[in-house]
Amino acid sequence: METKSEGALKVSLYANAVLGSDQQNLSAVRGGTLDFTIMATSLLAGIDPRFQVFDLPFMFNNSAEAYALSDGPVGTELMDGLADDGIHGLGIWDLGFRNMTNNRGPVAKLEDFQGLKLRVIASPIYIDLFTQLGANPVPMTFGEGLWSA
Repeated sequence: METKSEGALKVSLYANAVLGSDQQNLSAVRGGTLDFTIMATSLLAGIDPRFQVFDLPFMFNNSAEAYALSDGPVGTELMDGLADDGIHGLGIWDLGFRNMTNNRGPVAKLEDFQGLKLRVIASPIYIDLFTQLGANPVPMTFGEGLWSA
């Protein structure tokens, strides 16, 4: 970044939640003590509930549909709406599309969810979805659990 900007910009990376939780980083960005952060759109739902559209189960048939929404007028409107809360949205990224990993085995049918303990983003939609499917969703931020071990 420093080279591309001819010294005008310098970026220091702080990985694995070393500066705090996603919510703490969001608060720091809003307060001006942190220049930018990367987080799941679910965490922005507390500011604008419309960001929950990206959490709705099976809302999109594939990544191309999700990107068309996030990169088009809807995504632009969502990003622009953050300005009133002290945030300048640079873009929407994904955390994988219908990806699920666990240490028990493949999840191919409804029965595979029964009793499965899953780490999820602290989104009411995710928690409710996986509870209804029979799993045990555990809301955790990126910096918790496996990553902070």
